[in-house]
Amino acid sequence: MAALTNPSGADPVPGPARVPAPDRGVHETIAAALAALREPDLGGFPPADVEAALTDMYGQSTRLRPEYRDRLYQRVQELSFGMTRMVEAGPADAAVASKDFTSSYHRLTGLFAEQIVIIQRSRPYVTVVAPR
Repeated sequence: MAALTNPSGADPVPGPARVPAPDRGVHETIAAALAALREPDLGGFPPADVEAALTDMYGQSTRLRPEYRDRLYQRVQELSFGMTRMVEAGPADAAVASKDFTSSYHRLTGLFAEQIVIIQRSRPYVTVVAPR
């Protein structure tokens, strides 16, 4: 599968997940950080790029688009060489719940860790929390 790219079509540049290089793309930065069981740092991106990525993730809905979710799950598994996987979860699975009504919950399971990822339309856009 091709790397997740930002809506501008820029090709991602390989590098560590913790370095949010704008030319890697917001989507690819999110996937790379989650593959490494880390919270993504989107602070290095212009707000317009982050907003464009959120529009791609949500469309006109308040729910995360299923095709984006499935692409993210697959990309996390690819970037981790099959060592990390994501599946759907619910608010009851997280030790801390979000108050944002656009939040979606996902279980992130790696070799030695399990975490809950909360993706939402408002800041912080992607949060990694402990499971309940």
